[in-house]
This record gives sequence, structure tokens and C-alpha cells, in this order.
Amino acid sequence: MEQLRYLTTAAEHSNINLRILPEASEVHAALFGPVAILSFPESTESDVAYVDSLRSTLYIEEPGEVFKYSELFRRALAESLPRAESITVLQRIAKEM
Repeated sequence: MEQLRYLTTAAEHSNINLRILPEASEVHAALFGPVAILSFPESTESDVAYVDSLRSTLYIEEPGEVFKYSELFRRALAESLPRAESITVLQRIAKEM
């Protein structure tokens, strides 16, 4: 419950975009752990996908593979609830606990 309150408070900051992916979304099957796409200001540097799992951490640099992770992230974002609705859902769940 404390974590949910913290998230709802943090989500009020303009630099935090908290989004909930509905349980019915098929994207869940493709998400097996935290993924971050690291982009760099220098155009000579390629993006890197950082994949964290229970047993290892991977830095994926192959552009085609990074693209797959970027597309997965875009799809998850597109299927997520809007920001305001996501925050409302978290607030409701926190109150119910």
C-alpha cells in the first residue's frame, strides 16, 4: 500500500509518465523483466537495449535487436491506459487496501 501511495505521489511530477498496461493486453507475454532503451546525444552512438532478468543483465547493441525492443516498448505504451487514468486506478487500488 505504501508503494502505491508513493507511485501516485511521484506520478504527479511532470517528468514521470506512469502508465498501467491492462491485464488483457497480449504485450504482457513478451515482457519478461525490466527493459530500458538507452539513447545517446551523439549521433555516432547507437541505441542500446538494457535487459535485466533474474539471472543476468544484457546490453544489446545490434540495431535490429534494439529495434525489436523499441517496438515492444511502443506497443506497450500504445496499449496502456492514459496517464491520468493510470494514476486514478492506482489511487483507487491504494484506497481499497
